[in-house]
Amino acid sequence: MAASTEAIRDRNHVEVGLLLVRDADAIIESWSDRATAQGHGRPGAHRAELRDHLPAFLRALGEELSAPDPVQPDDPRRRASEHGRFRWQAGWELGEVVADYQLLRVVVLEHLRDAFGRDPSLEEIVALGVHFDDAVSAAVSAFVADQAEQLGLAHRRLNEFLGVLGHELRNPLGTIAVALQLARMTRPDDEDLADAIEVIGRGVDTMTRLMDDMLDVARITRGDLEIRPRRVLLSEAIASAVEATRPIVAERRHSLTVSPPPADLAIEADPTRLQQVIVNLVTNAAKYTPTGGRIDLSAGREGDSAVIQVRDNGAGIDPEFLPHLFDLFAQAPGNRAQGLGIGLALVRILVERHGGTITAQSDGPGAGSTFTVRLPLADSPALPVPDASSPAITCSPRRILVVDDQPDAARLLASLLEQRGHEVRVAFDGASALAEAASHPPDLVLLDLDLPDIDGAEVASLLRPRAGEDGAPPRAGLPRIVALTGFSPAQRPGSPPSSSSDPRFDLFLTKPLSDDALADALALLSPRPPS
Repeated sequence: MAASTEAIRDRNHVEVGLLLVRDADAIIESWSDRATAQGHGRPGAHRAELRDHLPAFLRALGEELSAPDPVQPDDPRRRASEHGRFRWQAGWELGEVVADYQLLRVVVLEHLRDAFGRDPSLEEIVALGVHFDDAVSAAVSAFVADQAEQLGLAHRRLNEFLGVLGHELRNPLGTIAVALQLARMTRPDDEDLADAIEVIGRGVDTMTRLMDDMLDVARITRGDLEIRPRRVLLSEAIASAVEATRPIVAERRHSLTVSPPPADLAIEADPTRLQQVIVNLVTNAAKYTPTGGRIDLSAGREGDSAVIQVRDNGAGIDPEFLPHLFDLFAQAPGNRAQGLGIGLALVRILVERHGGTITAQSDGPGAGSTFTVRLPLADSPALPVPDASSPAITCSPRRILVVDDQPDAARLLASLLEQRGHEVRVAFDGASALAEAASHPPDLVLLDLDLPDIDGAEVASLLRPRAGEDGAPPRAGLPRIVALTGFSPAQRPGSPPSSSSDPRFDLFLTKPLSDDALADALALLSPRPPS
């Protein structure tokens, strides 16, 4: 009857063990010569790096073979773990760690044969095999654990970097966006200047969309991409997406044909994410279709699914690349200048998070492509999707306080609001904001959350104490407060996802401020019911 693995581990092999303890350095020297000759390990590795913990491992193994003892001070598995961890930190591959022990086992058996003047017995070979297998398991586990820890740290740092990058990019984009709104209000007579303003506007929109997609990818990798489904009319989502993509379609001089779904066709979806799916698909078609191309956007019902289809007569897709089309950062050969490889991957994830599917079809390069999205139908009436067209920002003149540590952004936003007839004051830090509010009480505060002296949330608490306690609306005479941030809510550590979870704020807005966002802020100045 074959001996168990535990029985093999517990059996003494004193002669072998003592030899390993005595000759550990010589065996490892022979092993390192062989490893170097075979090109084993990292090119140019220093001899000390090549050996690292293996001499100590071999001595510990010899001690265990001489007198197995679970409480012995030097455990070969611990030494093997140290070896695996060191190999990861030194930049070796996992396969090279396994090869370390495979080669060492051969060298040990050869040394035993030469030292004993005989071939090792079957029991000795089996015992060494079990102990070396234990060592490989310990080394690989340590290697992988250290790798996972370091990769997790790198992943966290990448997400932190993306969050900070988003914040740092949103601030200048916000300033440019407000400046553009001011420039558009002047209605320049110079046609070239007017065209230049629109070109800059399209650039800001593109940068904002790319940045949002990039940050969404970071949220996905962290597992905190938020989907807030409700019942929406597909026709309204289509109309809003068409309005949002109108600039890029016009810029490329494409013909966009829209076949809307039945007016009452409803699906359960996050309206913002649904529009993002459609916008990304139409934008993708516009980018990969030569100037003057044709794009068809249609939607309808097939069985128990809503179907959205985007068809173009553009560049088409190579059949070999088609299976990788929705992979993150995937780039078709020859198209590396067209994008980041994020948009379609994000579309797939968003569609799947809504319980749907997406497919792509193309007859090859130059033959155009068709993307088909299928989403479950809703079983109750839908709520309307907000119109994507820029609303008129009108309300009676009021007192507004703009608080932002970016002077250019604050002054430009103040100028834009003054053009609308409002009385505007500006502060660049929390202390100044509190002083301005005390001397000139505002009706509305546009408050940057990331101030240099006092956190924006604390400023809000001081401006509107006990606001929203017990679910009550803010008291009459207290200002409405809108939070402004370069971070999106999901990126800013410690920030709530919406104003509903923090009664200090009436609204959260992310820079750069669009016309829609500014309209939402000014809508707070409409008369509110008495408390």
